[in-house]
Amino acid sequence: TKEYARASPQGKPIYGLLAASLARKLTTPDPEFAAITGRYSGYFKEPRALDAAALFASGGICVQEQFFYDDDDAKESFESFQQIYQRDRAWRWEDHGWYVRVAASGQSGRTIEIYANVPHSIAPGGSDDRRHALSKLLEEKKLRATVVIHRGHTWYVEQSLRYLTPDARVVFLGSCRGMLSAYPVMAVARRAQMIATRGVGTQEINDPLLKAINDELLRGANLLDWDRFWRTQEVRFGRNPMFRDYVPPPQNASGMMMSAYFEYVAQGAKL
Repeated sequence: TKEYARASPQGKPIYGLLAASLARKLTTPDPEFAAITGRYSGYFKEPRALDAAALFASGGICVQEQFFYDDDDAKESFESFQQIYQRDRAWRWEDHGWYVRVAASGQSGRTIEIYANVPHSIAPGGSDDRRHALSKLLEEKKLRATVVIHRGHTWYVEQSLRYLTPDARVVFLGSCRGMLSAYPVMAVARRAQMIATRGVGTQEINDPLLKAINDELLRGANLLDWDRFWRTQEVRFGRNPMFRDYVPPPQNASGMMMSAYFEYVAQGAKL
């Protein structure tokens, strides 16, 4: 409370939101502390579940955009992505040269369409930036990606986030230490739920985890309960130490904090 009192007008929201975050874990906060947090607690939306309906807002279709890059690791990652979907006959794999479209339909009239650029390919017009071309393609088709997936090393994250829009409801950063990108993600897509790592990101986890999320969404439930889903994945991946580095939305404190901050700013609160 002393730090909040001393803070500048620009700094008070930061301290207030931090206090509100802490207050969620306290059973009986100090009255003075509670008075501070009361102004800010409403901006926290703890993402215990994913509103699946929000992903399928466009005519029952969930559009997903997946970005690959052009190093040797990207080639292996793309092959892993390809194998996990091509061996499931429920999914249709369409090869369009420089990009692929992968689609499946499930219950409640839901369809998932994944658009991914192919590493080491050439887009129309000779462009070597397939990420830009892919986003342009979706724009021309009047498709809005509600799931955005970065597949590549940490130093490529900034490039993928150039194509992030406020329509995103799930952002998956498959790179190492993706948690560090909470600020730029939420600055654009403050309503997004973020899955990222605090350590190493690997295709060994990325592809089966993403596929499991999609299979769950196609079952037709209105909500995807992250705690229940994550417990299932913990059993699936067993003692794989790499999975322990992956952080689901309800445990992503930095993502929740940044989401609350940008929600506060967006609602016109004075800074």
